[in-house]
Amino acid sequence: MIYEDGIKALAGGILSLLVLFIGFIPVFALQVIGAADVKLFLLLGLFTGIRPALYCITISFLIGAIYSLIQMLYYKNLFQRLSYFYQYFKEALSTNQFQPYHKQQPDQKAVIHFTIPIFISFCIYWIGGISWMPF
Repeated sequence: MIYEDGIKALAGGILSLLVLFIGFIPVFALQVIGAADVKLFLLLGLFTGIRPALYCITISFLIGAIYSLIQMLYYKNLFQRLSYFYQYFKEALSTNQFQPYHKQQPDQKAVIHFTIPIFISFCIYWIGGISWMPF
């Protein structure tokens, strides 16, 4: 019985690893998040399964958005970053081509370390604080 549950758990972990890998290919290709963040999400999916990994991904992006907003307000570059974001999508839609997001304007004040929101989201999941999510 334990052996069967172990194989079932391993198969579920590998399936979630593959689903997350395929899902993060375009996000990584556009250089929206780094390779270390993708690997961290993949390991999270391998060890917890797809549903908890999706919870953690959702929460980490929400935490990352709040963290980014605070950082932009602190560095007083909110309107500059929003203008860049607008120009990026305007160009992408007019040319039907998506380029790496920060290739044109490398601004170190615009970069956040996403491992912090990932860690916080996993801690929230671990203590059971995200059971309200619909999926």
